[in-house]
Amino acid sequence: MRWFAILPTILFAVSPALSIPLSEPPLHLLGKRDAVCGVDFRSLVNSKSCLPKQVAFTSTPPAVTKVTLPNASAASVPKDSQCDHTVELQVLDFVAKQAKLCEVLTAMANVGQKKDSLLGPASTTISGIQNLNFLDKVVNNNKRSVVQKALNGKPQGSQAKDAAVGNYLALVKGDSVQIASTLDANIATIITTAQTVLQKLPPGTTKRGDKDRINKEALTTALANYDKTKTVTAAWNNVLAVAPHS
Repeated sequence: MRWFAILPTILFAVSPALSIPLSEPPLHLLGKRDAVCGVDFRSLVNSKSCLPKQVAFTSTPPAVTKVTLPNASAASVPKDSQCDHTVELQVLDFVAKQAKLCEVLTAMANVGQKKDSLLGPASTTISGIQNLNFLDKVVNNNKRSVVQKALNGKPQGSQAKDAAVGNYLALVKGDSVQIASTLDANIATIITTAQTVLQKLPPGTTKRGDKDRINKEALTTALANYDKTKTVTAAWNNVLAVAPHS
């Protein structure tokens, strides 16, 4: 009898706790993406960076559907979504290496110009909201491979998840092409800055090991070897062209 007498009290004490609303579901972290010329951009974006756009791309491969979110809360994001860089950091890194921009950045660092500062505008561009979308994790995880194969001229896969990547890229083509163009402008600014810095460097002396002469020669060589024909726009257009789709 005493047990039944205290049972309502127990239920009363417990029931308020059961009615507490759940906190917003955690969002998936960004998938790993490459650094650019050794500078890590990943810390600039976290799993909530895509929220202000209020857009997500869901998928049942190969189909991809654009969804407008009702608000900018984590609770509105479809399950199994990840925050994706549409134009991936690996594309910028690939072009930087192909064009020998990394050598220019290294030579600039040797005369007091920090790599991360020089790459600042590019990092802002590639991690800006125009280049970010919530994307189904299966498609996002496979997107890295599709982009990597495109950059290196390797054959693409033929699975539904491969076609889903191309279908997603077709939906975001307009924004992504603009991002690629802006990144090229950011790179052009780095080169212009390097040319200006070079003009102001002291010539140094012919003395063996003279640091000023060595640094100026290194930057001169790096700028001479820089290949402006290697662009993000060209690399990204190639990705768009060869990515599988249905």
